[in-house]
Amino acid sequence: MLKEISDWTSKTYKEKRLLSGIIYLHRITDLRMEGSAMKNLTMFKKLCGPGALRNVFLTTTQWSKVDQAAEEIRESGLCGDRNFWGLLIEKGATVQRFHGTRESGLKLIDKLMPKQPEVLDIQEQIVTQGRTIVETDAGQWINAELIAQEKKYKEEIETLERERQEAIKEKDDEMKELLAEEQAKARERLEKSAAEKRHLEEMHAEEMRKRDLEKQRDEERTKEELRKAQAKFERAEAEKRRQEELHREELRKEEEREKRRQEELREAQAKFERAEAEKRMQEELHREELRRKDREERERREAEPHAAQVRENEEGLGIGVNLGFVKFELRFKPPILPLPTAGMMLPGGYSRRG
Repeated sequence: MLKEISDWTSKTYKEKRLLSGIIYLHRITDLRMEGSAMKNLTMFKKLCGPGALRNVFLTTTQWSKVDQAAEEIRESGLCGDRNFWGLLIEKGATVQRFHGTRESGLKLIDKLMPKQPEVLDIQEQIVTQGRTIVETDAGQWINAELIAQEKKYKEEIETLERERQEAIKEKDDEMKELLAEEQAKARERLEKSAAEKRHLEEMHAEEMRKRDLEKQRDEERTKEELRKAQAKFERAEAEKRRQEELHREELRKEEEREKRRQEELREAQAKFERAEAEKRMQEELHREELRRKDREERERREAEPHAAQVRENEEGLGIGVNLGFVKFELRFKPPILPLPTAGMMLPGGYSRRG
């Protein structure tokens, strides 16, 4: 039963489906809480845990089969005794009644639906903490109970055996047969308890084996993920190095292009400077040529009066005479004067300046 409960609650917990409430049923006709009822109640508390008890309905059934007053007395006894329901009620559980009808059952469900879903201890311990069933609080309690039962039955068998031996000594055949029957029943209970304990141990061993296999698979998956991550990292690093090399190569090419541009700029600058120098030289030559021509023009203009004088001096002064019947020309040469120079006084009081 514990395995079925733990399997179902674990499955729903993994699916994110929590319980809004739990209805614990108890027959109000039971005159007292017997051993099995007490064990079931203890198991129930271990399964739920204190945090989920506020979502628990402690529900009594079969109210129509006994006297109402007697039923209420029994209910009050259950609620007031901390060994029964008292402690659960203190932790938040509430007492309800089920009257055996569909309407009564739906009312209980309607009361539970608004409650905030809670995680059970069995869910937390198995799913979140990774315990086996035997390692949970409920499993440990059952295991302890089985060990105590086994010890109890063994002691009971030993006691019955001693009493049977006494009956044999006293030749009490009736007592001997009665004790033998009780001994057989005790052995049957011991075998049943031992079988349950073995089953619990086998279940624990199987869960441990599954957990080890799952752990091994998880480790293998982790290793595979690490290998993939490492391979991905190495590929990324290789790609990074390739990109860095490409970047460095691009930088080298850019540096070479920049050097060529700088060289071309220097050559263009030098060419420009040579052209400017040539231009300035040509301009200077042109200005010099203009100055020379200007100087020659001034010299020519300055030399023209003197040249005319020289021509006149060379040709002499001519005087034409026309007497009507005869024409003649008289010519004579004036004295040759030196070429005027700067600061030299010319005829008429003028001076020549350079």
